[in-house]
Amino acid sequence: MTNCPICGGDIEYTTKKVTHTYKNHSRDIEQVGEYCTKCNEGFLSPKDLKSTKEDIVNFHREVDHLLTTKELKRIRKKFISMKLHKSHKIDL
Repeated sequence: MTNCPICGGDIEYTTKKVTHTYKNHSRDIEQVGEYCTKCNEGFLSPKDLKSTKEDIVNFHREVDHLLTTKELKRIRKKFISMKLHKSHKIDL
């Protein structure tokens, strides 16, 4: 895109802080995408959306009092490590 389809302004690929709101909680997220320099409208590709998906999902999990992806990975890694350690003791 070179011109904004809404106002005709110039489009620039950049990163902007976007406020994401979920269940009355808000968080600023750095969103990469194409933005109009005149009307500030954003045009996001699937690749742009994918780059912030994990941040948004973790924000929702924090609001819902669930484990984040990093916490889940840490627990799974520890569980697998414990499982391997026990299997060596039993000689499986």
